[in-house]
Amino acid sequence: MHAVRIHTNLDDRSKQKISLFDKVIFVSDKICQGRKFAGVQKLRKIVFENFEEGFKEVIKHVIKFNEDKGVVFSDRQIKIYEGLLK
Repeated sequence: MHAVRIHTNLDDRSKQKISLFDKVIFVSDKICQGRKFAGVQKLRKIVFENFEEGFKEVIKHVIKFNEDKGVVFSDRQIKIYEGLLK
């Protein structure tokens, strides 16, 4: 259930460490077959070649996608993404 709870934004208020399964669910949601955005094929390729690097690229895409839509991230969300991009 943890993976389902955090699959949209990786925010987990219980401070539980994000597992590989959590990452897989997050990435799967972002690059599934129904997704049709510029660069999705490239992201899929990266994920399949090197999952951890692909995970980071998916996070970068999510950040850019949302910023382009005018979303302003909370300090908490910025900290979450920055921590995962290290």
